[in-house]
Amino acid sequence: MNVAVVDYTSPDAPAAFTRSLRETGFGVVVNHPLSQALVEYIYDEWLAFFGTDAKHRYRYTPEDQDGYFGPEVSE
Repeated sequence: MNVAVVDYTSPDAPAAFTRSLRETGFGVVVNHPLSQALVEYIYDEWLAFFGTDAKHRYRYTPEDQDGYFGPEVSE
């Protein structure tokens, strides 16, 4: 898998990031304006969220492949 590294300052950044997400499910953005402290805060929030039952309100849907994959979801 080849995950694109997208330069936030590039004029084609939105299209390149979207393409990477569609093709690989992942995206890497460099030269973005987010501080490292904010990125770490976001990761902490995600970790806390996935440690609760609230994640079950956002169940995976096959139609758009969006949502939380519970242990019962398999390919």
